[in-house]
Amino acid sequence: MDLSPAWFGVYKLAKFAIYPLSWIVMAAMATLVIACLPVTPRRTAWLRWCALGTVLLIFLTATPLFSNSYMAMLEGHYPPFRADPSRKFDAIVVLAGGILPKGSLRPVDELMDASRLRTVCGATYWRAGLAPKMLLSGGDATVRRTGVLESHKMKWWAIELGVPESAILLEDRSRTTYENAIQTRICP
Repeated sequence: MDLSPAWFGVYKLAKFAIYPLSWIVMAAMATLVIACLPVTPRRTAWLRWCALGTVLLIFLTATPLFSNSYMAMLEGHYPPFRADPSRKFDAIVVLAGGILPKGSLRPVDELMDASRLRTVCGATYWRAGLAPKMLLSGGDATVRRTGVLESHKMKWWAIELGVPESAILLEDRSRTTYENAIQTRICP
């Protein structure tokens, strides 16, 4: 499923609708707009409710007590992988986790922490002998496909970690996790 640039842009924007920070910003903006309007008893009541809602959203999403509980509910369905040395796999699949494009303070494109840590994990499993190949999956996640191919940067990092180039396979067409799965399945 290869999305056109327009639909990929809509997809990228729609993702922000589910982020708690987006909810907090929208609640804060509503509070600010109501606070800037002329004072009436009804607007004052709305202002109080919006301010209370903003504070509650911050409390429920940013407090470790709640945020850790939410993460535990999500992660509880998928237990961590336990490497069994007796099992062998065809390849270790490492999904990209983002890239920071070069800019005025960053002279070169850099892998985000998630991509680096995933590559380190994949290299560790490769060195443990779980599979003869390591497949790095991740393409250009920009809307117009003018960015860097994440899997190529991950390849450089894997080589730095001691994985030989001959053991690395690249999938560089995907832009989303869904596309990672589809493209990895058809990768040679």
